[in-house]
Amino acid sequence: MAKDPAFLFYTGDFSTGTQFLTDEQVGKYIRLLMAQHQHGRLSEKQVIFICKSIDNEIMFKFKKDEFGFYYNERLESEVFKRKAFSESRSNNKKGKTKEVINISKSYDNHMEDINKDKNIVKKEKKVKYFEPPSFEDFDAYFKEKGYGIISKKVFDYYSTADWHDSQGNKVKNWKQKVQGVWFKEENKKPQFNNQQQPTIKTHEFNEQ
Repeated sequence: MAKDPAFLFYTGDFSTGTQFLTDEQVGKYIRLLMAQHQHGRLSEKQVIFICKSIDNEIMFKFKKDEFGFYYNERLESEVFKRKAFSESRSNNKKGKTKEVINISKSYDNHMEDINKDKNIVKKEKKVKYFEPPSFEDFDAYFKEKGYGIISKKVFDYYSTADWHDSQGNKVKNWKQKVQGVWFKEENKKPQFNNQQQPTIKTHEFNEQ
């Protein structure tokens, strides 16, 4: 079969991936991709011939195999996928589809696993670390809203529980949490026990 003269070029991905490269670096990067497509993995001598030197920002887009050859993993995957598709079309005409279909499915499953891993990484990056407030910030917020009388007891309640609520769930947004649980009209005024000391009804700490 003749060498495939083309490969899929995703302009959006390319634009995003080269956003912080200079025009000269982008030109060298494209030439390296074309060279890999035409000649396979590239030696260091071939890379230097195109780039005049080893540009780390450009070579960040490439991996190096055990033999010291450079290759762009995305390009290699696209070339393989296109080749598998072309072979499947050709074999369809010959009635030999089973093996190529299995190859295509295997490739698709592999790419699906990679995409899942990427999505997991993206989700992990979005997880925000919860930093407990200082009592000063906590108290100031309660006083601002008119609930300063209960700030100390509520703060002690959550800090003692390592910032978990009564159900054992981690507090992610303390302002949102106290608004929904503690900012009630009866908590604006002190409750008095027999010794005339301000206190809070114990049922409040059940977070009803």
